[in-house]
Amino acid sequence: MTGPNPLNSSSAKTLFYTFHVLPEWLAVCILFSENVRKTFGTGMLGDWRIKDETEKQKTKRLAKEAAEEAKKKRIWLSRLMTGDVDENENELLS
Repeated sequence: MTGPNPLNSSSAKTLFYTFHVLPEWLAVCILFSENVRKTFGTGMLGDWRIKDETEKQKTKRLAKEAAEEAKKKRIWLSRLMTGDVDENENELLS
């Protein structure tokens, strides 16, 4: 304990902290480089469902969403034909 310690040098400390922090930085870079929500199909709060939806359920959900979108577009077009659309709404939907 009275002799010089080889781990007190600046280069030894630099190597020690580099190798201990490097795995954490690699994990952070990997997590931020991939869009996890898109890859795994999760929402803002993560995967909250107990079980995954089947292809039939997914097709049904997507068809329902497409129908709702088409309905919104029809309503917007009918309002556009009658001239009942604001300028801001017109810019947002075009």
